[in-house]
Amino acid sequence: MADKLGSTRATNIVMLGALLEETECLLPATAMGVIETKIKKVELIEVNRLALAAGRNFIDSQVRVGAVSQPDGFAY
Repeated sequence: MADKLGSTRATNIVMLGALLEETECLLPATAMGVIETKIKKVELIEVNRLALAAGRNFIDSQVRVGAVSQPDGFAY
């Protein structure tokens, strides 16, 4: 996914987007706000915005609900 956005360095942001979408532990706007405060190059901010959205969209469109994770770490 990051390759298609033009930067393999954005892979971690794709993963972050997927994690945030799955866990709902942080609003995407909050995550993007943090990214914007840490990144100085404007062109990288847009790549990271697209990468965050790509990770979130992957969870929404490709991941299917199946087994449910249990406290013991196994999924049934």
